[in-house]
Amino acid sequence: MELRLTAPHDKQSEFLALTGEGTGISTSHFVGGRGSGKTHAGAYKLLISALTYNSTLPHLWTFPSFRDCLDIGLRTWREAIPRALWEFRRGDMQIVILPNTSKETIIDMRSRMVDSSGKDPFRGPTYCCALNDEPGKDKSNAAWQLILATLRHPRAARKWCDTTSTPRMGWYYNLVHQDGAHAVYATSYDNPYIDRHWVDGLMVDYSSEFARQEIMAEWISQSGRVWDNADLSEMWPRGNLHWHRYDPNRPYVLGFDLGVRSGWVIIQTVEPVNEYGQPVEGHPSVDVIVGEYTPNNEGAQQTLARIEQQFGLPTAICVGADVGTRSVADAGVTPAIVLRNRGWMMPMRVCKNPYASKQLQHMVLSGLWHNAKNQRRLCVSKDLFRGDAQNKRGVVEMVEQDTWPETERSGEYLVKDKKGGGVGLEDIRDALLYWAIMMHPPSGVSRVQSH
Repeated sequence: MELRLTAPHDKQSEFLALTGEGTGISTSHFVGGRGSGKTHAGAYKLLISALTYNSTLPHLWTFPSFRDCLDIGLRTWREAIPRALWEFRRGDMQIVILPNTSKETIIDMRSRMVDSSGKDPFRGPTYCCALNDEPGKDKSNAAWQLILATLRHPRAARKWCDTTSTPRMGWYYNLVHQDGAHAVYATSYDNPYIDRHWVDGLMVDYSSEFARQEIMAEWISQSGRVWDNADLSEMWPRGNLHWHRYDPNRPYVLGFDLGVRSGWVIIQTVEPVNEYGQPVEGHPSVDVIVGEYTPNNEGAQQTLARIEQQFGLPTAICVGADVGTRSVADAGVTPAIVLRNRGWMMPMRVCKNPYASKQLQHMVLSGLWHNAKNQRRLCVSKDLFRGDAQNKRGVVEMVEQDTWPETERSGEYLVKDKKGGGVGLEDIRDALLYWAIMMHPPSGVSRVQSH
């Protein structure tokens, strides 16, 4: 049977050549930028093993979640591997190579269940080799250790436990750099089949640090200030301070995060001209934060009334999924109902999957402060209206004081600092994150529909 595979590019070929021999388990890693062909490389490696040296033996292909098995793994397999070679058995979550022949080989597709702590999906099965997609997303190496223990098939000609992932600091960095491991690095630009204009578009979405990690496949350590690329000491376009103040003749968008303590931001869009009215060539329009509210123990009813009196009605709203949750401060009524009862019928952009990832939101907001193209698309007005300045947890405090957690906690990408008497920067941060991801979804994530 003739194979009509797309020829692997050079970096993929280098990774495919790394296979184990003898009784030991080989570990190799394809560390790549977005679109570099990581998952395709994994699919090719599994197919080669299933058709040649480990034919008829069970293989394992893991992903961070069950949804990723289908949306990333199976979709990539369908794109890469000729349909005549395999079938998918949905009930068992298995790809079967050369089905219904004496050389039938099973590839189990499994979630590492990184979002379901306490589950242990890898005790019992025996495999010849395993390919793990995006293990850098895992909080710990627990799944990796369990998977290694399954690679004990007595007839395996070559045993290997490999990964394909974007670089992530932490346990995964240590794994890639341990003695005996092999690593192949590929930037987004190393894939000749990818649209280079798409990669260039990512450079607009990403800050310089995110571009180094997500495109150039470099290891970036997150430490110190979260928003260290935002400069409020310089006027735009050199910094992120802007002379535009609230203009009642311009529309505005409202982003907010609800709770006993809450955060609200008022943002207007202006043309890319300097303070002397001269256009800045090649720069997109600039979003300016012209107002903020950071009330304590105030219901949405009261805050909305203050905003309406000061700024009028917004043209759109960006908010978290808790907009539909009943609020004690509003007598058990959901904020969504409060909004509609006030006659606020403008589009409401609710932050749900795939936009709910804090890492994705952070990437977008960071790129708006200052991107890899040296553009600053988000600024703070030098005449910022501060509705609750005395609480000292607004946008300026967030930029200057928001820092990375000293130790990573499960489910916590950015510091949650309200508990234990913290400043409470997370409210205004979340308000800005919701606005950023809903108004500026990154390349590869479609613009959300209004609800």
